[in-house]
Amino acid sequence: MAHPMIKATSFFILVLLSLSACYYDNKEDLYIILSSGECDTVAVNYTQTVQPLLDAQCVSCHQAGNSSGNVLLDSYASAKQYAENGRLMGSVKHESGYSSMPPGGSLSDCDIAKLEAWVAAGSPEN
Repeated sequence: MAHPMIKATSFFILVLLSLSACYYDNKEDLYIILSSGECDTVAVNYTQTVQPLLDAQCVSCHQAGNSSGNVLLDSYASAKQYAENGRLMGSVKHESGYSSMPPGGSLSDCDIAKLEAWVAAGSPEN
């Protein structure tokens, strides 16, 4: 017959092993915002959201030395200027009276919502 200490230790190990077997990561549960197609407009900031978006979609045409329409979007100060005067949102939302940007296409609804959130927050440099 096994020693009581060996039985207790064996039981404890069995319980630990059975508990660890119940844990798993389900990507859809962990990243529900990404998998459900929702757009996170709560954590929008200039450095991590707006600047990369402008760099990817706008700056190739709107930077010093290569400025279409005399519009610069390659710095915070210039982006804020166009955010405050309404030209940034008027253009990306293709509103009447504004040059539709980007030319020949449009930003995703999520990207537009992120820009709107940033502008609504006062276009902070964060």
